[in-house]
Amino acid sequence: MTKKMDYPYQRKIYFTNLNISDACRLATALNKSIATIEMIKHGLSVIPTNDLNSPLVLNVNDGKRIPMWSPSLNELISKDWMVLD
Repeated sequence: MTKKMDYPYQRKIYFTNLNISDACRLATALNKSIATIEMIKHGLSVIPTNDLNSPLVLNVNDGKRIPMWSPSLNELISKDWMVLD
């Protein structure tokens, strides 16, 4: 099931209510990114990779990519991660 969100940065959502581990596994398998609602509101998403130099890349809606993003404790234990395009 996919759905669209009413935020300034529209993203197609594939899975919701995930922990970060499950979201990363699905996103990697589907070549997608992950985010929480708060991240989407600000035009941000994360691209999980297997690159040891940059395992998580923060993707900014304007096309910039920031390597080496580190999740906070709240983000690590959250169960509201989504897989999106």
